[in-house]
Amino acid sequence: LCLGIYYSSHELTVAEANILSDYLEGGGKLYMEGRLTWFADQQTVLHNMFNINTEEVSWYEYDSISGFPGTFTEGMNFDYEMTQPYNNYYLTAEEPAFELLKSAPSSTAVMVAYDAGDYKTIGSNAEFGGLVDGLDPSTKIELLARILEFFGDILTGTEENPSKEI
Repeated sequence: LCLGIYYSSHELTVAEANILSDYLEGGGKLYMEGRLTWFADQQTVLHNMFNINTEEVSWYEYDSISGFPGTFTEGMNFDYEMTQPYNNYYLTAEEPAFELLKSAPSSTAVMVAYDAGDYKTIGSNAEFGGLVDGLDPSTKIELLARILEFFGDILTGTEENPSKEI
């Protein structure tokens, strides 16, 4: 679920948040990103299900983003390119949630994962689309594969279409 950035974002309504929290309570898995949703927007029952806290700071620029040691993002390093690469808060994981990606040079979290047992979540205040592919394993495809592996029970793949002569 991509909720946008400053000046072009969507604030979750209570009704939308309730639908998504019901989905999670039923064993769902949810990735949610947004620059305003974790800090400036009204917090809902859904936000609480991510075990994410925020820390207000002076405005800073996302320069590069890297994985946290000991997590499935360890060894990943991305440049970051967006038209508005600025933010005024950091994410912190409320245990047993854990921090996945951090911004440099501050080394503070921009993505947090949580396995609640009955459901799983990943929350981000950096846009997945802003990550710039680097050398393996630092690619969006690899990061998405690892996110899907964390979520589990999600089947992906492609069917090969035999070429046909016209």
